Amino acid sequence: MTTLNITFPRSIGSTTRFVDASGKAVHLFMIDATLPLYNVVHGTLRFLASEEQVHAQVAALQATGAMPQPDWQWVLDAGFDGSVDGSHQKQWVMKPVAAA
Repeated sequence: MTTLNITFPRSIGSTTRFVDASGKAVHLFMIDATLPLYNVVHGTLRFLASEEQVHAQVAALQATGAMPQPDWQWVLDAGFDGSVDGSHQKQWVMKPVAAA
């Protein structure tokens, strides 16, 4: 099995892509440079992921031939739960997704 060479985007709004063994493209779009956090698109599957999560998803893709549905969800905590104006300290929070 060959390892896919993943090149990550380096600035917000930039994108990179690579092709898996089946010929499907995996697109990475940087949405936050501080984590960094990426929007990942593979076929109809779309999710947000950190670099480590992207590597884990791609490893699963290589092992099984299909990219699994992630068991996490990144959510922007804007602070509107505690204030009408929101928070000055907005941040991304990873939450587990319950198995269906």
